Amino acid sequence: MEGIADRLRSLALRTVCCCLVLLTAPPSLHAQSPGSEQLGKALDYMMSEKYHEALIIFQQLDREYELNERFKAYIGLCYYHEWDYEQAVKYFDRALPHLGGLAPHERSVYYYAAAESYFQLRKYAAALPYYRQALAVCYDNERGDIYFRIGFCHLFAEEWPEALSAYRKAQTAYTRFRRPDDVAARQAQTARIIEGIDARLRKQALADSLHAAKVREDSLRRISAAIPLDSLLLTPVAPSDSLPVPFGGGNPSADGSEPPLNLWQQIVPPVPETWFLRPDEQEQQISEGEKERMDR
Repeated sequence: MEGIADRLRSLALRTVCCCLVLLTAPPSLHAQSPGSEQLGKALDYMMSEKYHEALIIFQQLDREYELNERFKAYIGLCYYHEWDYEQAVKYFDRALPHLGGLAPHERSVYYYAAAESYFQLRKYAAALPYYRQALAVCYDNERGDIYFRIGFCHLFAEEWPEALSAYRKAQTAYTRFRRPDDVAARQAQTARIIEGIDARLRKQALADSLHAAKVREDSLRRISAAIPLDSLLLTPVAPSDSLPVPFGGGNPSADGSEPPLNLWQQIVPPVPETWFLRPDEQEQQISEGEKERMDR
């Protein structure tokens, strides 16, 4: 992303320095020429990237005159450039909710600096809202780097689908709004990260599928183990003449009709009498049967 100092220059704070002193400084500063001069000097230091010198003056003026929220955001920027991120987020958190009326891109500078401060503190969940606010008001050519940072916030939180979505949006923004030569290295890095997340998501999907299959198998095993083994075996039914069946057979009754088969006879059909004869007796019986048929 372009340096914050470069984007601050684009705000043309030098040209509006006097207006800022008159319109946004505390009323007590209007009557105090030395205080107004100090405020102008602090702004000049900021434009020259001398953030430490600007911070000293801003802190002194804040103690004496209680600077408004816009100047507190400037103090937050100075702390950010001094790498004192703990102090930076304290000033940003206090000031930024009150700066909704400022120009969009000026707010994007503060939002991005606040997000980066939380990012450097490894407080990624706190950084995300500021990155998203910066997205809403930043220039198009800055979107790729913001999405890239959002991707890292989700990556470090192991939120893989959200990270993948952010990196793909970064890839699209780099292609649409930046010159290829300027972002060639970043595009290559983004492509490698996307490839790695894709592979991880596929591996995770396979692991989830295997786990679901094992859960189903274990459930079936528990169900089958709960069924008594005796209930799966057929219990033989003892013969009983009191259980009629729908077709006849068996020994003839007194009136010559065949009594109904009982249930045992139905399940186990009667064995032919020839099965109990010796082979020579079976042949003799068969021959006698054929002779009777020929005689008829």
